[in-house]
Amino acid sequence: MPADPYPRPVLDVLAAAGDRPVFEHENRTVSGARMLGLIRRCAAGLRTAGLGPGDGVAMRLGVTPEAFAAIIAGYVVGARVVGVRPGLPADRLHHVLSQDITAVVTDQPSGGGDLALGELLDAPDDGSLVLSGRPDDVARLIHTSGSTGRPKACAQTYAAMNAAWFARPPAWPPAIRELASRLQRYLVFGTLSSLVMYEYGILTLAAGGTMAAADPSSLADAIVKHRATASVITVPPASTSWWPPSATHRPT
Repeated sequence: MPADPYPRPVLDVLAAAGDRPVFEHENRTVSGARMLGLIRRCAAGLRTAGLGPGDGVAMRLGVTPEAFAAIIAGYVVGARVVGVRPGLPADRLHHVLSQDITAVVTDQPSGGGDLALGELLDAPDDGSLVLSGRPDDVARLIHTSGSTGRPKACAQTYAAMNAAWFARPPAWPPAIRELASRLQRYLVFGTLSSLVMYEYGILTLAAGGTMAAADPSSLADAIVKHRATASVITVPPASTSWWPPSATHRPT
């Protein structure tokens, strides 16, 4: 297990990627080195806003390279990162955002004290990353969809995140190692706030693959457009209707 707190394993994966593409969105390709720069700037912006260890930071973000960087930056500063999935009904959204949240980061500012992702990215990049996560602090809260009532939060500590295998190839069991060989182009669809969407993305990067983001549309069309070799489907909010024919796709 790494000596440094989470997200050290993820940062090491990005550093090893260097100039290799790690994230594609629309007509943009972001390398590992470029992603590290985005993370450093987002972390600096969060700290400038007074956020640090133990603070609850809700991420109301899309599926862009900058959104991914902001989530990782939340872990860099030691915050309690709360992903907010799109499409939550107003009462469930209010419940999630009223649970000891210090700040809300959004890529679609609506006022009310939200932190704009663009403003975080305006912070200077000093080339360094100080990791502030404390082992026993909660690193992230993952909420259920709330289909049977209010969304329920499941907590993971920084120690638990650091012990996870998805960013550490030497810890992969044989079945995961075989699966990782198919993750050349992993389709990010729907939301990065999903545990499985996020962790399969990190697994892809550790396997040498690329995360390809799809704008909301037909999943079948996105698979073809982005030449995806793999994807996962998250559980949709109770108020939405999706078409989920399968969890993975392997082009022939």
